[in-house]
Amino acid sequence: MIPQPASRLIEIIDPHVHLFALEHGQYHWLKSDNPPYWPDKALINKNFTADSLHLSEPLTLRGYVHIEAGFDNQQPWLELDYLEQPPLTQPTLPFNAIACCDLTLSSDAFIQQITKLTSCASFVGVRHILDEHALSLLTSPQVLKNLTYLSDQAILFEAQFDVTDNVVVECIYELFVTNTPLDIMTQPLQHTWVINHVGLGAMSDATHNQWVHNLKRLALIPNFKVKASGWEMAQRNYSEELVSCTLKTLLAIWGEERIMLASNFPLTLFSCSYQRYWERMLQVLEALALTQKTQRALLSQNALETYLTIT
Repeated sequence: MIPQPASRLIEIIDPHVHLFALEHGQYHWLKSDNPPYWPDKALINKNFTADSLHLSEPLTLRGYVHIEAGFDNQQPWLELDYLEQPPLTQPTLPFNAIACCDLTLSSDAFIQQITKLTSCASFVGVRHILDEHALSLLTSPQVLKNLTYLSDQAILFEAQFDVTDNVVVECIYELFVTNTPLDIMTQPLQHTWVINHVGLGAMSDATHNQWVHNLKRLALIPNFKVKASGWEMAQRNYSEELVSCTLKTLLAIWGEERIMLASNFPLTLFSCSYQRYWERMLQVLEALALTQKTQRALLSQNALETYLTIT
């Protein structure tokens, strides 16, 4: 345990958590015969509830943001309905939720999907994982129409894509700054995007320079924020030094107000326990000699301001 004054509790709002209820949801990606083909995937192919997020002093979890986990991608509101059920035992931690959405739906079907999601009390935004399909999605007229609808409704979008991909980054920049597809979009996108697992591009020497260059480009979009997490997806044995170097770069480019530290639980278990993960993050912050204000911003305040009402 990290030595701390007994009176000082370190509050965390974890903005990237997945909980699983295998008997209720589909979770196709967790099945062994479906991608991703991780040899250790069985480690996380089990039920996880808010009780799995226990932290011991001086760390205390104030709340979390649940990120869609493939519960039912055709009816994504069912995941939020399940999460919002009253707990059987003691009151659950405060949370809000990012729901799955399908950006490829027709406009009418997409609006119906979003309307159902907005009726859920915990709803604060949506995610459609872009990844290797980012360019084809972000140049699709129908996807652009649906992104415009999200922007018009001021609905937050969680963006998961390869930050080292120059073409994708430039495409995103144009959607927010130069308004290229004038026949589809009457104005640039204006809603908040939160980039998931932004540090992954820093984990390879071959892509590091491109990662830095593209981060500088994306940082020019004022309503973009980043989550530093997901290290274990690239390297199960990632080091604190890697996290430290990544955070120094992010702070230099994005400033403390636009960065959130997150866990990606339960995928954190590929490398260490939930408790140990946050101990490691705190060790990195203290080794960087960051002020208490900056530490608080990265650990809780920015998440609170981004996802609202987690109190």
